[in-house]
Amino acid sequence: MIYEGSSLGAIYQGTTIKGFSSGSIVVDYVLHLADNNTEETAVNTTTLGEVFVESYMEAAASGMVDIDVDTQSIVIIGEYLTGFSDV
Repeated sequence: MIYEGSSLGAIYQGTTIKGFSSGSIVVDYVLHLADNNTEETAVNTTTLGEVFVESYMEAAASGMVDIDVDTQSIVIIGEYLTGFSDV
């Protein structure tokens, strides 16, 4: 829901949840995107974080999601992403 309606919607192919951590809810997941090696669709970890925060805020404001997310604590690691840059 978060990525499907975002600016990445055209290349979003799904999400695989790898696990949850105890305490505060921490989700470890893999984001699946179509090949995006063109300059127009270049995505890096900074872009992914910005898109998540923007889309989450829109979804929360419209009532589509009813959870609190500390948007300052989002960490995106691009080590598993082929063709992506970790900025």
